[in-house]
Amino acid sequence: PASVLAKDIKIGVSMAYFDDNFLTILRQSMQSKMKADGNVSGQFEDAKGDIAQQIQQIENFVSQGVDAIILNPVDTQGVKPMIKLAENAKIPLVFVNRKPEVALPAGMAYVGSDSKLAGKLQMEALAKLMNGKGNVMILMGELSSEATRDRTRGVEEVAANYPGIKIVDKQTAKFFRKEAVDVTTDWILSGQQIDA
Repeated sequence: PASVLAKDIKIGVSMAYFDDNFLTILRQSMQSKMKADGNVSGQFEDAKGDIAQQIQQIENFVSQGVDAIILNPVDTQGVKPMIKLAENAKIPLVFVNRKPEVALPAGMAYVGSDSKLAGKLQMEALAKLMNGKGNVMILMGELSSEATRDRTRGVEEVAANYPGIKIVDKQTAKFFRKEAVDVTTDWILSGQQIDA
């Protein structure tokens, strides 16, 4: 625990979006934990979905000499410049929630779920509820996110085991409620049979 550490610890945190509901909960939990630890402070930055802005934030953290960086990447395939910045500065880097699609060097880690397994579990539960038949629409997150691609792959792999289940359409809502409402409204208004 931080209470046994002698010095104050400064952590730079760059989040892909502040207005993503899940990421807001994640950010608030981190802030609460840092405050409870007493000698840990965080500088939280919103990349606003812009990878160039996120790289700039990491550069700023490095120049400020933070003790560690927590990164929720905008693009899980575009993390190499940020890894290099942290690695060159010898600052530990932890990716959270969105798994980078590159090998991580020593001193770096990923904390999050197995997205493909999550997709498989979702579809297994859905297939059971649907008694193995019906039309499915897939609402996806951001296409630049490993979680979106892997979760969708997991869903599709399980659905392929059920000849009575047909994936009729899949569209992105980029992890935003308003866009999800728009996409699902369009599906409903299209008149297609939707079972799930």
